[in-house]
Amino acid sequence: MIGLGKKPLGRAILLVLMAVLLLSTTVTASYGVPLGSITVHKYSRSTAGSVTANTYTGEMLTDTSALGKPLPGAGFTLYKLNMANVDAAIKNGNKYVSHVINPTNNNVTFTLDGAGNPPVTAMPALATVLGNQQLTDTNGTTVFVGLEDGYYVLVETVTPEEHSTCESALIRLPMTKADGTAHNRDIHVYPKNQTTSMPVMKTINGVPQVLNVGDTIKFDVTADFRNQKADPDHVGSVHDLRNDSVTPAVYGEVYLIDMIQEYFSFVSVDSVALLDGVGAQISTLTNGDYAVITTGLLNGSGPLKVKLNPAGIDKAIAVDAASYIVTLTTEFKGATAGDNVAGSAPIKNVVTSFVIKPGSDDTGDWPTAEVFVPTTLIALTKTTSQDAPFAGAKFRLSTVANPSDDADYVKNASGAIIELTTDALGRLSFYNLPYDETLGTTYYLHEIATAPGYQLKVGTIAVTLPPKSADANASQLDGDGNWIDGALVRADVIVKNYRNDEIDPDEPAFSLPLTGGRGVALFTVIGITIMAVATTGYLKKRSLEG
Repeated sequence: MIGLGKKPLGRAILLVLMAVLLLSTTVTASYGVPLGSITVHKYSRSTAGSVTANTYTGEMLTDTSALGKPLPGAGFTLYKLNMANVDAAIKNGNKYVSHVINPTNNNVTFTLDGAGNPPVTAMPALATVLGNQQLTDTNGTTVFVGLEDGYYVLVETVTPEEHSTCESALIRLPMTKADGTAHNRDIHVYPKNQTTSMPVMKTINGVPQVLNVGDTIKFDVTADFRNQKADPDHVGSVHDLRNDSVTPAVYGEVYLIDMIQEYFSFVSVDSVALLDGVGAQISTLTNGDYAVITTGLLNGSGPLKVKLNPAGIDKAIAVDAASYIVTLTTEFKGATAGDNVAGSAPIKNVVTSFVIKPGSDDTGDWPTAEVFVPTTLIALTKTTSQDAPFAGAKFRLSTVANPSDDADYVKNASGAIIELTTDALGRLSFYNLPYDETLGTTYYLHEIATAPGYQLKVGTIAVTLPPKSADANASQLDGDGNWIDGALVRADVIVKNYRNDEIDPDEPAFSLPLTGGRGVALFTVIGITIMAVATTGYLKKRSLEG
């Protein structure tokens, strides 16, 4: 048996024991302060987004189908914040209010409430870069590892072409898992980059005007040949819309569905043209290159479909088109509705763009665009004498102060007189009204029904939509004096309702007090007295004559 007392062996064993002790101490320290990671999952879609963790827990998403297409080649740099000064200020009683990332130096300035001793209202946290910039891979992913607990700023430093840069974000390590039972040191964030190309856009062709019955208005609809779907449904250019690997070639689908509102009646598709990457027209399609499908229209309104045929797709591929533009004409039917929401501007046109790869289908979300047409609004608010909202009052609107027949009242598209009732907040709205922008237009409100126990208004209430030149319309005009998109010429009116036992100061004055008042009894007594005196005198006269 070998004894421990022999010096060479004893020293060797002692060294081994010290090494084991040192190793165990190191492992314990490592487990005591675990290191974390930040995984960036980068996506491309038509709507913008910032770097955010999953509901502020940092956990990995199980379903990313709605996030768009993974985006490779995006560069990110991670900064570690020195929070010593901020922590000291908070420990001294200054509570956190908010923070702002400074894009020029990637530092973060924290706003505090200044309630501490000493009071501090603003304190910067200095940022130090950690390692080198990292690029997302083909899955749109990159991982920063070996991170200590603390605060970090994630900055997008390389943005792929045709995308906008997402905002920098402040990330805390660790976070708390959704179930609240443990910390999460493997943080996942999902920044989304908005494409700088517009998937679909709808605008008014020409100078926007407030429309009157029978006016025509043209719309331009511009749609991209790409889509934001993930592979294998992704269309990266117009060339993906034709599969030449088989004979005959297989084509995808490109079409628009324009919802022609009931305020309009479809007239015609005037042209379809191809555009390059900067929106310049490079070719015009002929009738055989596209189809106009009107089977969904009813009385000129409803879904209008404009679809490119294979011949049109071929022409788009030949010139390497980036998008196409459809110009269509509609006719305005005039005032068509009213509702109970004061402030509505309902004249809008909505269009949806579909770009479907060969072998794919049209399921999922597709980009939409809408345009608001300048319109008019008369917004009425009805109250009691004590300024409480008054529901249940019904109104008509006329074009003359004293209507002589139904023709003088505002009607909807089907020819029925519009009658609106105030809602629980006492509101109703008449909109899409004919309008003279030079002189303005005056309408007249008529109360035709009220709630039990309240007086029905006598006479009319004049309401004037101001002319275009009026100060009230200044915010609805652009720098050239033209109506802006969705301009709203409006007039607001407040009408009070009075109980039957109240006097309405806006109505004609009556000499007799209201029924049930003391004055009526007084007049009754006086009347009876006069009649009695007259009768007595008459009887005395008859007696003397007899």
